[in-house]
Amino acid sequence: MNKVIAIFITVFSFTTFASNSLAYDDICKLAAKAKGMTSAEMDDYFKEKIEGWRIEGRGKIYDVRKNKSSVLRDSCTIIVRCEKDVFIYIEGIEYWGSVKDLKVNQRISFTGECKSLRWA
Repeated sequence: MNKVIAIFITVFSFTTFASNSLAYDDICKLAAKAKGMTSAEMDDYFKEKIEGWRIEGRGKIYDVRKNKSSVLRDSCTIIVRCEKDVFIYIEGIEYWGSVKDLKVNQRISFTGECKSLRWA
């Protein structure tokens, strides 16, 4: 069975969907390096290389899920596929404006802070 790496990025007002990027670490490349790691190794890798740093990424939208039980009113989770087995979950985005216009397979870029790295 293939395992999928899920990256959870919790960002609120700092999430940007933009074509320009600053010099942040590419979360898609960092996550791809975690393939084949045990959960314990992945925890250590996250703490050493990812936690506390601003990250960037780009990929295609896999899904947009409206969060009905979230503390944040009208929030959603955007799931981005950056490579075959690496998915980014962008949480806590307000579901209004341009977020409603996002479509499956649309390419986006994002920045934020990664909150966890784990197998899904």
